[in-house]
Amino acid sequence: MKNFTFLFLFLCLSLLFTSCDKTEEKIDSEDPSFQLIENHKEIKGKVSFNGGNENCGKIYVSAQIEAAEGKYAEITFTILSNGELVSVKYNTNTPTGHGVFYSQTIEPKKSFSIEDFKYDPQNQTVSFKFKGKIFEFPNAKSEREIEGSIQAKEIGSVGCEALIFDIRTTNPKFQFFSTISSSGKSLSNVTNEYYDYRYNTFSNSGQHLVLKLENGISSYLGQEIDLDVENQKNWVEYMEYIGPFTANYNYSINPGEWKKFKVKGKIQSLKKHSNPPESFGTYYEGFMVLDIYDNEKLIVENAVLPFEVSK
Repeated sequence: MKNFTFLFLFLCLSLLFTSCDKTEEKIDSEDPSFQLIENHKEIKGKVSFNGGNENCGKIYVSAQIEAAEGKYAEITFTILSNGELVSVKYNTNTPTGHGVFYSQTIEPKKSFSIEDFKYDPQNQTVSFKFKGKIFEFPNAKSEREIEGSIQAKEIGSVGCEALIFDIRTTNPKFQFFSTISSSGKSLSNVTNEYYDYRYNTFSNSGQHLVLKLENGISSYLGQEIDLDVENQKNWVEYMEYIGPFTANYNYSINPGEWKKFKVKGKIQSLKKHSNPPESFGTYYEGFMVLDIYDNEKLIVENAVLPFEVSK
């Protein structure tokens, strides 16, 4: 009977230690799909989520870690399908409670980098390394440094129904990668027809470009269009951000914070898009070839800007 009692106690203790080991392993196990270091300290724990989707040329990837003692970290990236960073949002604990941090709003590449970016739309996977500074919302009084890597699967594609005006250059001498865009037009009280079409877009490098056309884009198919503000019909307005540091996740145009440049050029090879998504309908593609002047000094010559624009 004594031997049975010792055996029973031994089995109970073995089960207890095994249970503790498994719990500890769950907390501290390394999951290669999401690695995160915050302020030079690795955050270990259970990866409770890792995934995202692609929409209109942007990839949205989120991952979350649940660590010991109530610690958690959730990060969301918005990245163009060519690997250009748009924004980072980071949720975590702070001494005063829940904290939200953002990457630099304008020109996020100045303080945050994406490296070894690989996106495979066929297999629906994306992977990359990241490193940089994030700033507490809303006043950016505190900051944190984070780095790590993500390997996400099942990155499904959502039908594109919001593409308005998208520019992605391929020549490194002048780069412009659209992040957000909008459009507008005016209605004549006399003829009841639309005129003065405006297509606006911001880049991830603190640039703002407006394409102003007298008529809708479909009116110019197959034509070469001169772009010059002096003709008061069709022109391009181009600005670069020179204002203070911001990390509030919002774009705005305050005239004193943007430097305007003079632009002359042409639209060439305008046609219906060669491979439009079925869910989007008719839209167009072409090239802008631009000369950019700082006052009267030519600073960029024959910059080629491939673009896509909705009807």
